[in-house]
Amino acid sequence: MVEQRWLSKSQIKTFQQCPMKWKYLYIDAIPGVSSPAQNRGIDIHSKVEKFYKNIDIIQTKEKTEIRLKKPDKDLDKFIEFENKRIQDCKDETGEINMAYFKPLFQELKVSNDELKLRGIIDAVYLNPKDNKLIIIDWKTGTPSGDMDDYRLELAIYKILFDCDTHINKVQGLDVGYWGIYFLDKGKLFFEPVSDKWVKKALNIINKVRLDMERGDYKMKPSFWCRYCQFSKSGKCNGGLVNGNA
Repeated sequence: MVEQRWLSKSQIKTFQQCPMKWKYLYIDAIPGVSSPAQNRGIDIHSKVEKFYKNIDIIQTKEKTEIRLKKPDKDLDKFIEFENKRIQDCKDETGEINMAYFKPLFQELKVSNDELKLRGIIDAVYLNPKDNKLIIIDWKTGTPSGDMDDYRLELAIYKILFDCDTHINKVQGLDVGYWGIYFLDKGKLFFEPVSDKWVKKALNIINKVRLDMERGDYKMKPSFWCRYCQFSKSGKCNGGLVNGNA
């Protein structure tokens, strides 16, 4: 029996989008081509990761204010959002509690040996209202209209976080919420964890795994073909089949 390969959230999404594209990238090991938007996303992710080390927090009797030590236009909306959020990060004494404001974890590597699944969670916060954990993902660009795509991603992170035996600092704390902050738009998608979506994510992971083991790598023409490197290069005619080339 061939040993199962490790998967990630992005691999699962790629396989759902087009099994043939997944095969080219992960079986045939054809290098992926990064777009300018992807490169920019990586750059801004790095800036957010360093954000909490590069701010001054000014507290007066009237308010608490955050200021970047070095202004950065890419973070203008984020610092505006964080200036609002910090006002709610108070403990029972009414004082700002940095344990609620700053993430417990950033770029947290998590894995599940049984599912052979791994990933990196952008940030985990503690909710001041009930001390439950919040999983947050950062994204650039414009939010899509279908929030279910995001729920699948977040459910995978929740599964990984819950099953990772190496996380000891937060034992006894539950992941009660998940969300995505869209850095370019300054918008937050936030909701309580959905058990329905956790179960759905597990079913999707298992189905994708089964299709991979069967070698079911069919081309799946769609809207996304127009952006695919393999369609553009002529290696796959999905774009032409779907009228998107």
